[in-house]
Amino acid sequence: MKSRKWTLRMVTHVFDMATVNSWLEYKMDCKHLNVDKKHIMDLLHFKERLSETLILVNNIVVRKRGRPRCSPVSSSPSLSSTPETAKKNIKRIDQ
Repeated sequence: MKSRKWTLRMVTHVFDMATVNSWLEYKMDCKHLNVDKKHIMDLLHFKERLSETLILVNNIVVRKRGRPRCSPVSSSPSLSSTPETAKKNIKRIDQ
């Protein structure tokens, strides 16, 4: 059991070091691009944005095409008998 504990610590430490190094690179890029200091993310917000992005990688986002409805479908016989043939636009998020 003891041999597994240090490996888990090392893996989490490596992920944390990679995140901090990425944040430092982000800060240097912002400095070179003359971004205002109030618009630069701190480490906590950077980690939050990174985790949200990693969660959304390769998830399918379904967006309906056409005009959105603001009222329920009417109960007229002509509208209820026709099937809805709108195709869905599927977009993958790859970052």
